[in-house]
Amino acid sequence: SNAYKKWCRLKGHSLKDTMVINLDCVGAGEKLALFSASKGTQAKTFWESALKESKQEFISKQSSVAFVSDHLIFKNSVMFARVSKSKLGFIYLPNAHTSKDIKSDIPKIEVLSKLIYNSLKGREANEQPD
Repeated sequence: SNAYKKWCRLKGHSLKDTMVINLDCVGAGEKLALFSASKGTQAKTFWESALKESKQEFISKQSSVAFVSDHLIFKNSVMFARVSKSKLGFIYLPNAHTSKDIKSDIPKIEVLSKLIYNSLKGREANEQPD
């Protein structure tokens, strides 16, 4: 994410009004989770749309300490992940940064794809001028 942000600056692309969706370990895990530390309007609108559009319960946390990942350096950003709960009740990304992090549950990816698409579609409808 740092390299991408630097590349954009070098090429003259402003990320000021760009929303970033980080997909991190979305192929395995028990529950879908949505994280954001962003105070940006676009991320907040997307967040609200995702909560409204979701057909399933998922974990949502707005905190910079929930999960440190690539989304944190962008003004308008959210992160989706599939998480599991430990025996002590902590959430974690299963198989993250391991050799087992190569498996994906296609139906889980499809659910996430539809959620993101519908949330973006709903967000755009809310941004239409009167």
